[in-house]
Amino acid sequence: MIPLLPYERRLAEILGVSQEEYQQWKAITLAHSIQKPAQGPVCGPLVPILVNLAISVGITLLSSLLFPAQQQSRLVVRRSSSEGRTSNQRSSPRFGFDSIQEPARVGQFVPVVIAKRENNLGGVRVAMPLLWSQMLAYNGSVMFRGIFLAGAANMAADAWDPRGWAFGNNTLGAY
Repeated sequence: MIPLLPYERRLAEILGVSQEEYQQWKAITLAHSIQKPAQGPVCGPLVPILVNLAISVGITLLSSLLFPAQQQSRLVVRRSSSEGRTSNQRSSPRFGFDSIQEPARVGQFVPVVIAKRENNLGGVRVAMPLLWSQMLAYNGSVMFRGIFLAGAANMAADAWDPRGWAFGNNTLGAY
């Protein structure tokens, strides 16, 4: 016989049976569970799929209620700023070069520059339309890559003075 634990002795005492009768009942139930174990719930192969689907749908609904989607910001496009200027201010604005660079639009005027430069004197500053740009971050510093439309004429490479290129009011040599 299997010895009884203290809680089993107390249970037998509460039930009003002797310890030997309780041990016999325990042996009979153990033998019965070994011969014919209890059968668990039987379900088809579709039930686990449906349960998983119900759980995932419930979690998705709960997450959408707890964390609603953010409102998309509305971008305001101002087209009247360049349209209101006179034609001689489109390519070389007089208000300064601190403003943001606007991307080129289809049908926009291409700056035609006619200037004479001799002995490092002369030249012109033109706000070129931006065709493509990219900002890259490298270990705490930022690199800007851009393609600008300088004009529609064939020009020699030495016609462009690299010291005169500027980004805003600062020349590129300052960066």
